[in-house]
Amino acid sequence: GAPKVVPKLLKLIRTKDGRVRTWLVEKTERFQNRLFHWHSASELQLRAVAGFEALGTNAAPAIGDLAALLVDQNHAFVAVMCLEGIGKPSELLLCQCLTNQDWQVRHFAVSALASVTDDVEIYITRIKDRLLDLEPSVRFTTVRAIGRQDNASELATPLLISALSDAEDSVSGQAASALAGFGTNA
Repeated sequence: GAPKVVPKLLKLIRTKDGRVRTWLVEKTERFQNRLFHWHSASELQLRAVAGFEALGTNAAPAIGDLAALLVDQNHAFVAVMCLEGIGKPSELLLCQCLTNQDWQVRHFAVSALASVTDDVEIYITRIKDRLLDLEPSVRFTTVRAIGRQDNASELATPLLISALSDAEDSVSGQAASALAGFGTNA
């Protein structure tokens, strides 16, 4: 059950590559040692993400622990990936991720929030401030996410029109493409 597995998944997330672990992983890969196989921290963390995806909402008790990891530069991105796997119970925390100090967390949170927010209007309202993010890839992802809301073109169109003047060509190009996708609804 989830109560037994969640602490183990949280432990996997907190794994770090020290000098000894790095050396052991390197030797395992170099000599293809099948008896003792060491895994890198990133590999173990990805296994934890898969575990949270498999448990889904049953892993909701871990939300508090994952929230604490969001302020840790080394673990914030993995934590937001786990929150997406948990689903709807992590919705409010994913909203907080939109303003995380790590741009990769903000970038991932824009898309992750779409999978847990039921109302399109609420979703667009939550992410529209990311159109002003300092990181171009976050703005690009936000424009793409808004452009996918073809059932709310009246909300999305003004935001996409404003994104046409973005200094980053990829962002303004994505906005133009999204508007073209709306057709006459834009």
